[in-house]
Amino acid sequence: MSQRDCITLTYRFSRWRRFVVGRFFSHIDGNVKHIEEVVALANKGYRIKLLVWGMTLEEERVQFEHPNVEILRLEDGFIRSVGLGIRLTPPLSLVADSRGIYYDSRKPSDLEHILSTTSFREDIKERARNIIKMLIANRVTKYNLTENKWRPPKTSRKIIVVPGQVETDMSIKYGSPVLKKNLELLLEVRKRNPDEYVVYKPHPDVVRGYRKGSYDRKALLDLCDEVCENCSSNDLIDYADEVHTISSLFGFEALLRGKKVVCYGQPFYSGWGLTEDVYPVGRRKRRLTIEELVAGALILYPMYVSLITGKRITPEEAIQEIVILRNKAPLKWRLWRIIQILMDPVLKLRRF
Repeated sequence: MSQRDCITLTYRFSRWRRFVVGRFFSHIDGNVKHIEEVVALANKGYRIKLLVWGMTLEEERVQFEHPNVEILRLEDGFIRSVGLGIRLTPPLSLVADSRGIYYDSRKPSDLEHILSTTSFREDIKERARNIIKMLIANRVTKYNLTENKWRPPKTSRKIIVVPGQVETDMSIKYGSPVLKKNLELLLEVRKRNPDEYVVYKPHPDVVRGYRKGSYDRKALLDLCDEVCENCSSNDLIDYADEVHTISSLFGFEALLRGKKVVCYGQPFYSGWGLTEDVYPVGRRKRRLTIEELVAGALILYPMYVSLITGKRITPEEAIQEIVILRNKAPLKWRLWRIIQILMDPVLKLRRF
């Protein structure tokens, strides 16, 4: 077959998503709206790379398999941006998974395969150690939001931080077999830790009014000691004795800082001997070091593309760029932030 017989298509992508994904793929031949279009092209002999966002096919209950079609499920990477994705902040990193997707614990993903089978060389573990140091030194998280300082209370009780999640997220639907609600999580944490100081941090998408799922503050305070809506994630992790989560990336960020993490769901970072798992993933048998987990999750699995130059970069360069964008963003990104502010009322109308 000629090169033209190998085509890359996106499946039901909005214009914004086509722009975002187009930064990571050198050429995209088109956007299809119906799976029948893909089947017709495949039956004509075209070899197709079909880019699908997350669990779209599963959500639409599309059963699809063709020898000429490779399906890649896409999602944001774990070092993402300075700002929320829900506000149309483009990502620095993206994952393209041929087996599943990292938050669907029902079956292995490319990330799980990497973590299960890779013989991690000393040089990549050294890179991972340096990346951990860079993340901690520069206080880099997934979204890198401007948040308020938090200081712990004067107490002899153990401080347990519970990060809230967007309850309609796929990471809960497909990555948590039992608990599905933040209030259920808080109830379970309190039941297991009746005398400890429990701090609840609602998800920033919910706090800022972009997603549904807020709870009455009194209902929360019946189960926890403090609700921190706009407190620094870094501060909360710094002072936490433990982090209890369903499947939040907050738990991964706490692991990097040496904190005890208890998982009530089945996130990608659970099951490797680094977390306490309430509902373990039976097939994850291997014991990993934190450096090996980071090597898989931040070096081998994602792609990184600079928001400043548009070129492929390393995770180390992505961290450096986060610092630049956070402290002294180029003019085009300062202008984009103004546009985001103007778009906010419209974005909040589509809460889901």
